[in-house]
Amino acid sequence: MPPASPPRRSPAGASTWDGIPRLWCQASRLSAKVDNSAVQGGHQLYHHSFFYTADGRWCVVQQGMDDAAGTARRYHWLGERVVDFSEEPHAAVCRQAPAATLNLVDRENRAARQAIVAVTCQLPAP
Repeated sequence: MPPASPPRRSPAGASTWDGIPRLWCQASRLSAKVDNSAVQGGHQLYHHSFFYTADGRWCVVQQGMDDAAGTARRYHWLGERVVDFSEEPHAAVCRQAPAATLNLVDRENRAARQAIVAVTCQLPAP
């Protein structure tokens, strides 16, 4: 009988998941959230790969597809270059053709990010 497949999500509060440190699990999830939500150009992620080494280095390569345009976009993350997941985290973003994109992790969009957070913290009108 083949071994059971690991769960798609790590258990809440786990320090490791199949031997993978919790911080790497968080980096994996956050990179997917950023590329699916904060980089808005119509590309939905369909492929996510997380690579790591015994000495603690990691990288993420993921790809999204814009079905309507028939184009793909690839996102590259190198752990040693990520200082902040919400500002300039990518080593590279590659696409087949130029496309209008709202990139909320671009340094130039810091004010927009701050405004979005401020609006979401407001109480709804009575």
